[in-house]
Amino acid sequence: PTTRPWLELADDEIEPRILDSAEPTLVVWSSLWPALPEATIRFEIHPAVDGCGVPWTLLAAGPMPSEDRLAHVRSRLTVLVSEHLRNSYGQ
Repeated sequence: PTTRPWLELADDEIEPRILDSAEPTLVVWSSLWPALPEATIRFEIHPAVDGCGVPWTLLAAGPMPSEDRLAHVRSRLTVLVSEHLRNSYGQ
């Protein structure tokens, strides 16, 4: 909570672990969702003239979640990264 105050987890989410990183361009997290334990989230940080782009990719091993579950996961990552993280930097 003190290192990522912007990471406001929902009831069905857990704190991620950093699985891999390469400063300053890559961070790979473990899954936020116990129901999708094999999933990872890959952040590729790209410096830009007007800020910093942080695209993410959700990678899942094993069976694909349902379309509804996948939509929920995508939505949560968008809120956490594109809203909460950006707002924590005043953007």
